[in-house]
Amino acid sequence: MVTRGVAILLVAAGIIIGGLVGYVARGGPDQPTELQVTTPLPVITVTVGKS
Repeated sequence: MVTRGVAILLVAAGIIIGGLVGYVARGGPDQPTELQVTTPLPVITVTVGKS
């Protein structure tokens, strides 16, 4: 069984690690001023016929 203190510590560590991962994913200290899509996104067209 996990004690309350250990559970709080695990949650705090998870939040800190998640924040660091998000920071690195956004580009870290030298992030671009404007994000651009470098690959074209696929376009999906759906046609629904009348019943």
